Amino acid sequence: MYIIYSEKDNKVWCVLDAPNREAIEKHHAKARVKTDWIYEVESTRE
Repeated sequence: MYIIYSEKDNKVWCVLDAPNREAIEKHHAKARVKTDWIYEVESTRE
């Protein structure tokens, strides 16, 4: 997991490797972190 914070925008981005969207939702719910949006990416490799 990578966490990126923008002090200027006061936002945090989490980059997670997970099997599906539900796993990410569960991860954030357990940590009591509200997510405004989740972007799914198939692959970053060609």
